[in-house]
Amino acid sequence: VHFLMEVDSDLLISTRLESYLADIKRKFREERISISRSEIIDKKIFLTTRTDATEQLKDYLKRNIDLEFSKNENNQFVIEYPYSTSKNTVQVTCPEKSWKVFVSIKINQPKSVLIYTRDINANQLLALDDVNITAIQTSERGLFTDLELIRNNGQQYSLTTSVRAGELVRKTHLSQTVKVYSLKREILRGETITASDVNVSNVALASSYPNQRFPLSLLNHAKALRDLTQGSVLSRRDFGIRHQVLMTTASISRGQKINSANAETSNYFGHLPSDVALKLADVAHMEATRSLKADQLIRLSDLRPSAMFNKGDSVELTISRGILTVTVDMLALEQGRMDQQVNLLNPESNETVRAMVTGPGKAKGL
Repeated sequence: VHFLMEVDSDLLISTRLESYLADIKRKFREERISISRSEIIDKKIFLTTRTDATEQLKDYLKRNIDLEFSKNENNQFVIEYPYSTSKNTVQVTCPEKSWKVFVSIKINQPKSVLIYTRDINANQLLALDDVNITAIQTSERGLFTDLELIRNNGQQYSLTTSVRAGELVRKTHLSQTVKVYSLKREILRGETITASDVNVSNVALASSYPNQRFPLSLLNHAKALRDLTQGSVLSRRDFGIRHQVLMTTASISRGQKINSANAETSNYFGHLPSDVALKLADVAHMEATRSLKADQLIRLSDLRPSAMFNKGDSVELTISRGILTVTVDMLALEQGRMDQQVNLLNPESNETVRAMVTGPGKAKGL
């Protein structure tokens, strides 16, 4: 490989050989090798040097290839593709002197790129008609070329810098945008907020805070947690969304069982603890470990299984073996809470049995 020529892929066809020939002649001129005649015959390029260029050509070849070269008045060269399966190498041959040289070429395919159709200032949104797709020869990296992302209405971009018409669209020019919601009116704490109370706008991702990014559907059942001014951008800390949770309807003392008399499922607006109870079935056979006020969230961390029986109580023990089930009246040797293992006494045989508490006054054999 002696010199590198970059050509367009269209140069591979005969209609562009004239341009290819011009590149070759330029390379020879750079080496000060004079060409007296050049022509294209049957899709092959023929070059002839003048007599006074023979020594120059000889020096050039000696510097680039290891060949013996003898003097002659004229030297004719044939340039063609030597391999039918590859277009990355051309062969330069001098038929009269029986020598040839292989030259590597690099073929650049035209690349589809995006260019701006108008001047755009920084922080403006990029619209579909602001860019146009075109094909050029370039090896530049970092270009933004995906027109489909701009076509997608769910994905918009804003400019991080001012650009001019005709400039290539680069990834560093663009910033992903997100939707934020600003209030059309003043809203007081406790008032309901709906989608009709806000203006929707797109801003650069870097210009927004994480708690300002949320779906508009959250405002279907929202209530203001503080006084909010007109024009302010809503944050998730500004409102609570409606949840159906279990709340106390009356004060509950420590050790008191949770039931329909003191708790019900109600609407709640605000942050939910991870252990909040949602319905009465979640707290069946449970009691409070501390005093709870009315209209308070019921959390599982505030409850414990309630006692199903106390020491000395009669307990119905169920023992199952295959299809056979036997029920025996036993005596509790200790207090038993739901799902707790306890010791029971058979008063007839005076035998102690280990059992699992299954409900009020009931247990099953292990």
